[in-house]
Amino acid sequence: GLLIIIVAITFINNFYFAYYQLLTGLIYFLYRFIFTHKDDIIPRMQQLKVLVTASILGLGSSLFIFFHSARSFIGNNREIYQGKIPLLSDFTKHDNIFYDNYLIVVLFITIQALLTYKLYKHYYYRLFSILTFVLIISSFIPYVDSIFNGFSAPQKRWHYLLTFFSSGLIACYVYYFKSIPVKQYILTSLPAFIVIFTSYFITNDYVIWIWMVPLLFVMGLLVLTLKVNRSKLLIASYALMILFLSFLVSKEHSKNQIYHDDHERRANDFYMQASTFDSGLQRNHVSTLKNQTDADERISWRVLTQDNTPMYQHFKGMSLYSSIFDGQLNQYLFKDAKVNLQNESLSRYSNFQGRSNLYSLWSTKYMMKKSYQKESPANFKIKSDDGKYQILENEQMLPAVKVTDQYYDERTINNPLDLEHAMIKGVVSSDHSKEYSRINKALNLLNETTITARNANYHNDTLSVPNNGDGITITLPKEMTSKYEDMYLMMHLERALPQSNFTVQVNDYDNHRLFEDSKYRMNQDDLLYRIPVPKDGKIFIALTNGKYKLKLQGLYGENYDTLKQADKQKDYTYQEKNGKIDIHLKAHKAGTTVINMPYRDGLKAKVDGKKTSVNKVNHIMTGIDVDKQDKHIEITYKPPYFVTMIIVSILFISLSILFTRKINNNPPHLD
Repeated sequence: GLLIIIVAITFINNFYFAYYQLLTGLIYFLYRFIFTHKDDIIPRMQQLKVLVTASILGLGSSLFIFFHSARSFIGNNREIYQGKIPLLSDFTKHDNIFYDNYLIVVLFITIQALLTYKLYKHYYYRLFSILTFVLIISSFIPYVDSIFNGFSAPQKRWHYLLTFFSSGLIACYVYYFKSIPVKQYILTSLPAFIVIFTSYFITNDYVIWIWMVPLLFVMGLLVLTLKVNRSKLLIASYALMILFLSFLVSKEHSKNQIYHDDHERRANDFYMQASTFDSGLQRNHVSTLKNQTDADERISWRVLTQDNTPMYQHFKGMSLYSSIFDGQLNQYLFKDAKVNLQNESLSRYSNFQGRSNLYSLWSTKYMMKKSYQKESPANFKIKSDDGKYQILENEQMLPAVKVTDQYYDERTINNPLDLEHAMIKGVVSSDHSKEYSRINKALNLLNETTITARNANYHNDTLSVPNNGDGITITLPKEMTSKYEDMYLMMHLERALPQSNFTVQVNDYDNHRLFEDSKYRMNQDDLLYRIPVPKDGKIFIALTNGKYKLKLQGLYGENYDTLKQADKQKDYTYQEKNGKIDIHLKAHKAGTTVINMPYRDGLKAKVDGKKTSVNKVNHIMTGIDVDKQDKHIEITYKPPYFVTMIIVSILFISLSILFTRKINNNPPHLD
């Protein structure tokens, strides 16, 4: 019964760690299954039957929550890690888990305990020793990190297990300490001394607990050699010294790895409440803007790189940081629309790269930014500037809801600018029953420009940049600078070896790219840059020094005629309340109602009280077909299989009660 509860709570609490616990539980079970204890009273097959049944019942009882967590993870659709995973780590000072490791410090007594072979005759001592040894070796094998990270990029997030098992080993070591021969104690201490003091001399990093090494050794020697009546007091003193050592190690680790200078500067109440992070002035601006926006309108604002600003300042925003968010956002933003984040990262999206069409398509009414920040999308006008924060208002706002009968085939649209125009004019659909319109594709103007290397060598799509800031220059003809407001530059860019982070600066836009094997790299080498048309007609592409594969794919002009000519009228009312969206349509034609709300499986809709289907349109938006006479749309959301999973969990909970009662009333046959 307890196992069922633990399994259910683990899967409910955190499905990510449930995966770790599953692997650990399997390893522990297999060990106990293969190497039985002399006092084990349940036959192996009976163990297997009871524990597997209980585990399945625990999992089933958790499904009303765990199912949706797992489903969201599967739907995450992150880029697959393409870096090479080495067989062994580099054995740098950062890999030394016995000294000043950034992640974990295993007490040096663990080395003594592992080498004290005499104590291996004790079953649980042997168990903790073997698992500790395996985990220590595993900490130097990056592929193990990958296994614990779902066979993705190697991440050292499982080391709490090493803490657990090494702590169990030390506890057993202290318990049996009096039985250790003095000679064996001295011999096992030598390797521990060598590891600690060699680490000190190699790294030249002093840790406050290093003086405890000889003291603890002497104390242990006294416990083993002194023949006194109060031996229990001595062993208790030895155990207390280990606890004190553990405290010092934790203190030093926190000081060096957690509360170092930068963290101390930022990890405090003052910083959180200061103007840098979440000031009264910011809140005041946000509150004012919220009062001036409708329920279907958004605000573009984030505190520097704090992508979750909309969450903690409570407004409908344009940015998010999360290890897991809906994979269709990745697909739409980074592959279809080719939004190029200023700081490349798998785990975030933030604003729209200054692209006015996208801001309007997603009903972004206001943009708030630091006064010194340069990004200003076209068609945004400065509304206020208090010297710290600048607020811009969108002069070409598109409605969040529109009814259209103009359809475009998503299979025929490959250019992000064409996609923006199609979404503004009508709706991009994959429904083959629709009659598709033809879109006027943007012209590639690259051949009309002059491309020259600037203090660099550019030949056969290979660019060698000797100094930071060198690169190439694209010169626009004069008629182009007067015809367009923005240019969309598309290029394929790969950095050659050696690996390193690098920066691509396109006029005033600094784009920070990650090295090839980075865990957070997006594998996005086809890049798009929005460039306000420069007065001198020159587009400068500057790069960090190095060698690159650079292929200029296209240059497209945007004068925003499509956006300016679009219907801006709000022919509807929009209300969100109690998990429901109510839309009342005014006079309209028959077609598809497009709502700039991300589509999710589980969305339900009623049109004038009758259930109707909800479709994904514009690659990510929500679409509902309506007739000319339809007036009211009601949208609700319920995760797929929500009720089903509740019923299944109730069934498994009931079965768990029956199973535990049966087991308790009829215990397994003993050997």
